[in-house]
Amino acid sequence: MQIINQIYWDQINAGYMAGTSLKKTANEIVKFKNELMPPGKTIMKWSSSLNYQAHKEVPRLPILLSNKTYKLVIDLDVKPVDTAIFCLKFFDLQTNEIKKIIFTEKEMTFIYPSNAVSYTLEIINSGCKEIYFKRIQLGEVSLPDEAFTDFYPVEIHQCGNKKMLAVLLIADSKRAREINNYVLPDHLGFNLIIGYLSWQKSTLQIKELTKLLNHYASEKVVLLSTSKNTDTFLQKIGSNLNSSTEVVLAKQLVENESSSMENHWLKESINSTNIQDAISKVIEYFKE
Repeated sequence: MQIINQIYWDQINAGYMAGTSLKKTANEIVKFKNELMPPGKTIMKWSSSLNYQAHKEVPRLPILLSNKTYKLVIDLDVKPVDTAIFCLKFFDLQTNEIKKIIFTEKEMTFIYPSNAVSYTLEIINSGCKEIYFKRIQLGEVSLPDEAFTDFYPVEIHQCGNKKMLAVLLIADSKRAREINNYVLPDHLGFNLIIGYLSWQKSTLQIKELTKLLNHYASEKVVLLSTSKNTDTFLQKIGSNLNSSTEVVLAKQLVENESSSMENHWLKESINSTNIQDAISKVIEYFKE
């Protein structure tokens, strides 16, 4: 399993507050505005190490492994353009700074130093007036760029049958996108795609899914949900789907199962240990 950690601007008071107008939506998107903030000041800071007794909070950045290479993707828009600077700092056991990386790109690849035990990430003002901040993603560098997008489709089975395609939609948990390897039967009579969805929802997801469906326009397509989040998403895009596309909501897949399984599937998202079960339910659905 490969994990993309997802980090948010969820500590409102941790940012620069003097003269700041800050609004936060229910899906953790933050709108920051400050036209008087001096250049060089830190707008927001995240840390992998916090004194719980003092702060009563857990670290916002995940633990990383020494000498391992990671990819960092920062999803935000800044006004004026290119007026935010990003800074990674790495610290040893005595909290001495041992390395610093300053960059302006929204994507960065870095190696976690062998003698580092903690690190921080800062957004620094360089003439910035407004920020529309969605999330930070941090994962292994071996993951493709597409894995960090709002909608990430992965073809896990191709049978050569161009008449049937199943797309199993899985919403990320708030803190992570978990990308797994799955066990499939030797013979599966349909093509199967896992579609990973950002729990934050966006119009981009709809555009990307529509693009995928147009690619498979000659096939019968079945979109299958696994949770409340994906149910909501499918109900939202229903009017955009053509007549050859079938929609199966999560509750339909487990309506004859035990109440415990039904309750699990009707949560916001399904966890990694149950995705294999979800695939089994899809196989059963097509057998019926």
